[in-house]
Amino acid sequence: MENKENKNRKFGIVLRYTKSFGTYAFSYFFNAGISLLILPVLSHYLSKEDYGVIALFTAAQTLILPFLSMGIQLSMGVDFFKKPGDEFKSYFNTAFKTILSSFLFFTVLAFIFSGFISSRLHTSWIFSVLLPFCVLSSLSADIYLTYLRNTNKAVKFVLFSICRTAFEIGLAVLLVVKFSMGWQGRLYAAVAAAVVILIIVVYFFYRNRLLRWTGFSVKTSREVIKHSLPFIPERISIFFFTAADRFFLERYTSTNEVGLYNMAYNVASLIMMVIISLSAVYVPSVYKFLSEDNKRKALRSAYIFIGVCFICCLGMFIVIPVFFHYIIDQKFLQGQVYAYYLVISMFFWAVTQALYPFLMFHKKNYIIMAFAITGSLLSIGLNLLLTPRLFTWGAIIANGSSYFALTMFYVVYVYFWAKKNTTGNLSIS
Repeated sequence: MENKENKNRKFGIVLRYTKSFGTYAFSYFFNAGISLLILPVLSHYLSKEDYGVIALFTAAQTLILPFLSMGIQLSMGVDFFKKPGDEFKSYFNTAFKTILSSFLFFTVLAFIFSGFISSRLHTSWIFSVLLPFCVLSSLSADIYLTYLRNTNKAVKFVLFSICRTAFEIGLAVLLVVKFSMGWQGRLYAAVAAAVVILIIVVYFFYRNRLLRWTGFSVKTSREVIKHSLPFIPERISIFFFTAADRFFLERYTSTNEVGLYNMAYNVASLIMMVIISLSAVYVPSVYKFLSEDNKRKALRSAYIFIGVCFICCLGMFIVIPVFFHYIIDQKFLQGQVYAYYLVISMFFWAVTQALYPFLMFHKKNYIIMAFAITGSLLSIGLNLLLTPRLFTWGAIIANGSSYFALTMFYVVYVYFWAKKNTTGNLSIS
């Protein structure tokens, strides 16, 4: 009788996680579907150079994000599971206002250096000034989605995520296709969406008493910054791993080549939609298992996550040629071979995503920082060495090598942690 009850309980857990994954997966795959539908349309109306400018603007946002956020959003996601309701709300109020203060500082800097920024991004000065605002809106949306995920509000998560994507993409199509605004139309759509999204998110925070007009603890703000600062190098490493190569290519090749490379990256990034959808269920479950001191279940979840990601990456080798031959404009066909190698890099990224929560939960912030700094320095060194000589292939080799090295850091650390903190072997059984 007891065995039957255990089986029913396990089946209930599996069913609950399957349902959760299905809900979040629907959101990510629907958003991916919108992006896929729009990709061939925009590829006919935007030139390689247009894609290059858009890629540089997006890369600039990735660079600014870690400094503006100071890594606070990561601490907020973890502390939700560690602080009781009212204490977390007070903490959230101070943490978010700390981010707002940082936003104002970077807006002033962007205005002062708008001439230099616009010359590097090949845009007008207004977009340089609006860069911090776009970053703030995206950051706020991510904090909101993390909160919805942690509170199991899957339906709201899906609705917000889908509407957010649909509004921006729809406006981009209107401005690029109907009004022939080129890269300007795509960036104006991003700015307009940022305004709407920020208004909605801030309203939700106030309505749920997460954000208030009054109340700000300087002591809490200092503690938040102190605990979050080690994440800045980790967030900067995201720039070096996912965006810095665009700037190296712009420096040593041309904006056209940046656009071609970015199209290949966009197609390869379809696998990221799968990985992120899996993470939406995987990460909270690992935090839950670790909070219950159930290390073996947490490790088992990591093995399954990595295995599923590997299978999905193999599937991308079938999807990629279909996209380049039948879906997007033929002027981007040369980028097909780039996409294969970028998918391999993204599998290494998936492995780090599987192991990252173990370090986060145990507040190994300085270990994360050390890994991030080492990986970033390696990425910079390889790009400086290879991109001027091999151009796009140099950037791809630098990208893949850096991801592989970072993955090995995480694998070795978590392996020895698991060996020390669990009994028996570390197999999935």
